[in-house]
Amino acid sequence: MSISQTTKDKIVELKKERQQYIEKMQELFTEGCKELFDNNPELESFGWNQYAPAYNDGDPCEFSVRNVDNINEEYGYSSPFAEMCDELVQLIDEDAMKEKFGDCHSVTVNRDGTVDTDDYENY
Repeated sequence: MSISQTTKDKIVELKKERQQYIEKMQELFTEGCKELFDNNPELESFGWNQYAPAYNDGDPCEFSVRNVDNINEEYGYSSPFAEMCDELVQLIDEDAMKEKFGDCHSVTVNRDGTVDTDDYENY
């Protein structure tokens, strides 16, 4: 016996809802970035790395978005902007971030709305 059309329809609908959720999270990320830049004129850019580790000592290698560690092209956590930028980045669903920026990338969001992504090797 095969899967009923009702079950198939529910699965298709749920996939559509998931995609809408991902797209909405991405829109909210863009809005949040605009707010951060509008409210903080000294903030020019912020960035982080996101990846699934190549090795995790036997545990599953799962994708994650790392903490913001790049403020205005300076690396480290000493900037007063790091915490508020990281708050936004960590609020957004990791699947949305992975779909938007990819796996194994270093991501930098710039004041002018552009986003730079570079390959990130995590070994």
